[in-house]
Amino acid sequence: MIVWPALFLGVGVGLVSSFLGLGGGVLMVPLLPEFFELNQKQVIATSLMTIFLVVLINTLGFSFKKTVNWKVTLLVGPLAAVAAFVAGMKAQAINERTLQIFLILIISYLLFKLLAQIVLKLQPKQSSKVKVAGLGALAGAVSGFTGLGAGAIVAPSLLGFKEVKNIQASPTTNAIMVFTTLFAALSFVYSDYAKQTDYIQWNIVIVLFVGAFVSSYFGRKFQSLLPATSRKVIFLVILSLLLIKQVYRIL
Repeated sequence: MIVWPALFLGVGVGLVSSFLGLGGGVLMVPLLPEFFELNQKQVIATSLMTIFLVVLINTLGFSFKKTVNWKVTLLVGPLAAVAAFVAGMKAQAINERTLQIFLILIISYLLFKLLAQIVLKLQPKQSSKVKVAGLGALAGAVSGFTGLGAGAIVAPSLLGFKEVKNIQASPTTNAIMVFTTLFAALSFVYSDYAKQTDYIQWNIVIVLFVGAFVSSYFGRKFQSLLPATSRKVIFLVILSLLLIKQVYRIL
C-alpha cells in the first residue's frame, strides 16, 4: 500500500469532518478508488470505519466545549443507527452500479435543497420531533448504502432547524454520525468475520485515521468562526464536485 495518498486524504477527511461536519465520506467515497484497487463495497466499508473513528474523537473534543446539542443527537441517533445497520447489510447484496446511482440521487436532492435555502434565503424553522427523527432514518440509510457517514444529509439539514445553532451544527452532526457509522460499519465487520469477505481494509483505515486525527484538532478549534451562509456555500461546492465525479464514474 502507498502510504502518502491515504495520509493526505486523511488530513482532508479530518478537516471536512470537524470543520464542516460532513464526516469525510464525501472525500473518501469518490477518491479511495482512485488511489487503491477497491470495489464499491470495500470503499463503503473502509470509509464507514474511518469516519467512525474520526467522529468519535471529534465528538469527545466538542463535548468538552459543550457545543453538542445532545437533545437533537439522542432524538436522531438511535433511529439512524438502526437504519444504518439494516442499510449496511442490504448494501452488501446490491450491485455496485445501483449503489452509485442511489448516491447520485441523494446528492442531487441535497444540492436542490441547499440551493433553495441560499437563493430563497430561507430561515431556520422549528421542526417537529417526527421530522427530526425522520432525518435520522434517512441519514442512517444513506450512511449504510453509500459510505458517506450521514454527514452529507445531516449537516446541511441541521442548518435549517431552529433548534440547532450554527456553532452546534458540526459538533451535533459528528455526534449523530457516531451512531450511524458505528452500526453501519458493524454490519460489514459481521460479514468480514462470518463470511470472510474482507470488506474493511484496516491498513488503509489506520493511515487515514492518523492523518485525520491531526487535522481534526484544528477543525474543531476554528469551526465556530464559520458563518452559516458560508457553511452552506461550501457544502454546495463540495456536493456539486462530488456529483460531477460520481456521474463521470458511471458513464
